[in-house]
Amino acid sequence: AFIDRADIKAFIGLPSVNARFAILRDCTLELMRVGLVATTQISLTPPPVLPLEGVAAAASGASVTPASHNDFDFDTHLLACAMAAKDLSGRSLRKLPFLTFATHLHSSGISTAKDFVEALYKTIEDE
Repeated sequence: AFIDRADIKAFIGLPSVNARFAILRDCTLELMRVGLVATTQISLTPPPVLPLEGVAAAASGASVTPASHNDFDFDTHLLACAMAAKDLSGRSLRKLPFLTFATHLHSSGISTAKDFVEALYKTIEDE
């Protein structure tokens, strides 16, 4: 059977901060699942909403960086990465965690979640 198919090309736009956060978290959890990033510091179940502290900072226009907290909170720091990645497409966001591991962490073996998120932030700044 012959099927004729029309492809529609439409600009969708860049992902929102919620979508960027979800993409980065999903890819990071995959690295944790395969054992490249240690899972001891975070809960593997996603938060129902973005961390309130980060959302408030995003709404006020303030920046949240991984270095701005003494206590490491994975989701808050990952939100900082999502906020910094505002000009990246969904496809680029999916590549970032793997690019981070390949460029910053490959020689160190298994890294902690904190080291990984800090390296991810550097990778985003380099993009």
